[in-house]
Amino acid sequence: MRWGLETFVNVTISCNQSASRCGLTDNGYPKCIAGARGSGVNCTTTDKDGYYCSNNQTTGSAVCVYTPKRDCYNTKCYGIMKYNATAIDCDQAGNRCGTNSTGYPKCIAGHRGFGVNCAHQSSLDFYCQADVSGSAYCVKTPPHSCYDQYCRGAKNFNSSIIHAMAQ
Repeated sequence: MRWGLETFVNVTISCNQSASRCGLTDNGYPKCIAGARGSGVNCTTTDKDGYYCSNNQTTGSAVCVYTPKRDCYNTKCYGIMKYNATAIDCDQAGNRCGTNSTGYPKCIAGHRGFGVNCAHQSSLDFYCQADVSGSAYCVKTPPHSCYDQYCRGAKNFNSSIIHAMAQ
């Protein structure tokens, strides 16, 4: 029979430290102790949608993921592992992408996701589009000397014209 401390190499346990803290048993094994907050980080921004909390995949350490404002946002989320070709619709102007435990994509409300910035002086200089994969891009609308007044239909509406009536 062997007496003394046992050796535990690279042992980690799950412990949500928002309401618990980490401790050790007498023999050095990690334990989660309820009743007091544990370790974390403070995210520094005044924009409440400017970040969300995540964790380092390897160490479990808390990290702030900053999501700066963009002009145009992506429109789809993709899965991982066996769902890496699976896409779902997700307007990332007010949502972000994630995956469930099996890797299936999910759209998480409350924080903006990924997008692009457009070089512009005014909001009239561009509009946003997304390609078939959901990646946002900017369509530039250069200024002209004169502008069209009507919008024309297509397909069954190819001869229709919509115009503003003066009141």
